[in-house]
Amino acid sequence: MSRFLNPFSRNAKRIVKNYNPKVINYKKYDEKIPSLNQNVNKERATNPLILNINKFDINDPNSVSLIQIQIGSNVPQNIDLIPDTSSNDFGLCSEFCGRSLSGDCANRQDIFASDNSTSFKGNYKPKSINYLDGSIVNGYTGSDFITINSFTFKNKFSFLLYNKINGALKAENPVEGIMGLGFSSQIWNQLADNAYDQTIGLALPNSNCAVGTITFGGMDSRFISDTNNIYKISTLNDTTYWKIQVNLIWIDESPLIIPAPVTD
Repeated sequence: MSRFLNPFSRNAKRIVKNYNPKVINYKKYDEKIPSLNQNVNKERATNPLILNINKFDINDPNSVSLIQIQIGSNVPQNIDLIPDTSSNDFGLCSEFCGRSLSGDCANRQDIFASDNSTSFKGNYKPKSINYLDGSIVNGYTGSDFITINSFTFKNKFSFLLYNKINGALKAENPVEGIMGLGFSSQIWNQLADNAYDQTIGLALPNSNCAVGTITFGGMDSRFISDTNNIYKISTLNDTTYWKIQVNLIWIDESPLIIPAPVTD
């Protein structure tokens, strides 16, 4: 199993590097992979929601890791998303880009069809999102319910329904949407409204384990070998995303001193 666990909370900050994902040997989400279904108590949720993250080539560090959620009512639609801590918006490949002349979503296996959900509400305001890998998307806004592991959040999420995709994201056909997890994203209030701690844990797939998890409202204890090795780290407070101040780096058993910034 993977031993890398990256928990973060609303009060934490982070530097997020640009990513340039490449998909190799794409395989559809495997429902046989075990997952945990958790119910929420009205007063407080004691068990977090745990959802699998699948990586499609564990030997390729640039391979995309995706989660699958369900969106809408009637027959919920399965959509594979990138969990993205560097953005705040929830974007979906939709019928708008599926019908566009440029065919930006034509190579996706699944897209969100708002006409098939009676709970969908569209205000159709135009909006664009710039992602850190240089991709730019345009679309129209709307809202609907999402379901994770048979649990439906009680409040609707606001989405951007893509009608135009530019950049690397256009060629990444397994990616059917992006779920922004930044500290200004709506997931944090959704967790609180559903009696969950405002904490998200990420255990990413790696060369030793092809499946990781994303945990809403806590951490996945299956990826923690020693609870004594969990530490609280002071964070900086001048950014939307958590980041850690590094004062010393060791290379080949020799310290690399980081000079203090010079100010006039």
